Amino acid sequence: MELCWRTLTRADAPAMSDVHRAAALADGTGDLRSSADMAEIFVREELGGVRRRYFGAFDARAGGEPEARPAAGGRLVAFGVLFARTALLPQHQLHLWGAVDPAHRRAGVGGELIRRALAGAPALHAEVFPGAPLEVMFAGTDGVAGSAEVAAATGFTAWRRQFGMSQELRRGPEDGPAHAWPLVPAGLELRTYQPVDEHELLAAHLDSFVPDHPGMTPTSPLMWSRRMNALSFLPGFSFLMHDPASGRVAGYVLTDLVPPHPDRPRRREINLTMIGTRREYRHRGVASGVIAATLHAAAAQGYDAAHLAVDTDNPSGALSVYRRAGFHTSGSTTLYIKSIQI
Repeated sequence: MELCWRTLTRADAPAMSDVHRAAALADGTGDLRSSADMAEIFVREELGGVRRRYFGAFDARAGGEPEARPAAGGRLVAFGVLFARTALLPQHQLHLWGAVDPAHRRAGVGGELIRRALAGAPALHAEVFPGAPLEVMFAGTDGVAGSAEVAAATGFTAWRRQFGMSQELRRGPEDGPAHAWPLVPAGLELRTYQPVDEHELLAAHLDSFVPDHPGMTPTSPLMWSRRMNALSFLPGFSFLMHDPASGRVAGYVLTDLVPPHPDRPRRREINLTMIGTRREYRHRGVASGVIAATLHAAAAQGYDAAHLAVDTDNPSGALSVYRRAGFHTSGSTTLYIKSIQI
């Protein structure tokens, strides 16, 4: 198979969505991003966000709808996005994200995508943190044929592991009691997210994650604002614990709508995308409270399921909190890293 590689633009968002959705359906990840979701990636950089590189492979022999065959004269069969970081860890860890169409797997496309990312990494790195140590990281879905093999073949080693977790929200008599409204820890107040909370919530997010969660770097106010205005964001199912004595957010959960599965278009699901608790408020039931409030609200509105992801070595004990909240492991992902000599 002869491929044409080129830089991608926002006009390629529909084709990127097609490839990513095909991969997600084949791999069972449920990450069915729309064309609008893909376009947002470009918009965030255009508005001054984190620097990125976009590249894709086109098969000129492949057919398909016109929107899947932009500019290059063929059909997009693989894409990659290389994200720079906002801070050092102390190394600069570039994040590679992308997908290969299942119909074009096991043909060397994934390996070539990774090699091109590695070749382009030093130039992107030099624009952001010249002179700092450099490494590249990508996530591979466990159980997908060839994922671990291509990582090893391109010089990557396993670094960390994440669990995908899920639970059904619709309950029959045999499933036990429905999700109850939580008990609120003494001295705190529970409420849904409001736009006025944006800046204090960012401060809580930085305090919750950056000091002790491996691989976390600060989110800029601009990037945070874009996140809080994302198309998928569900403010009505996003809760926070507020400390009226200090005026600070003690903990929070930010929730997003999961795109519908084509085989189950009427099924509605949510993703608890971010869950954080400031360290001084941990072990007081803050995380359990905001999670329970989210599940209660979603179940009351007829949502069918809830999902989240967690590092298996999360330093705050989040995995046990999520299990007590009723989540079970539904899949896993391995994060692979490679140091780059520059």
